[in-house]
Amino acid sequence: MHYDNVAPCYLGGLQLMLEEEGYISQEVPCFKEWLWVMAYPGIKVSTAEARAILPAQYRRQDCISHGRYLAGFIHACHTQQPKLAAKLMQDVIAEPYRTRLLPGFADARKAAQDIGALACGISGSGPTLFAVCDDSATAQRMADWLKNHYLQNDEGFVHICRLDTAGARLLG
Repeated sequence: MHYDNVAPCYLGGLQLMLEEEGYISQEVPCFKEWLWVMAYPGIKVSTAEARAILPAQYRRQDCISHGRYLAGFIHACHTQQPKLAAKLMQDVIAEPYRTRLLPGFADARKAAQDIGALACGISGSGPTLFAVCDDSATAQRMADWLKNHYLQNDEGFVHICRLDTAGARLLG
């Protein structure tokens, strides 16, 4: 089971996956003002393919950077520094390799920067991407750009949402 997928859905919000000595995950404070623009381009990328493209070994500097970005992001979330948290949302471990599986990702990242999104990255192993925005006008501009340039076919979609901090619950 991939707890990294299940825990946020079940528990809500952001979850730091630990899977250590009985601790599966810990809640990380999130930013209520953030809008998440999610774009599924309509193409398939298997998790196995996305894992296979990763190197068996990484450069020391990439590992150090990854730890620094993650620790800084968690700190920024706990101290409610959204700009710092967004700046530290950088994946130097998987994203540099997986982007070649995602047609148009580099252009989408550039557009996100030009439009004013706080961050942009790959959701999981892809092909869905996310852009984080701090106002609805920026989120809508990002969504419009993605609809016109990132979607590959009629199966693709773009959705603007906020993190569900409540998690799974019985409705109705």
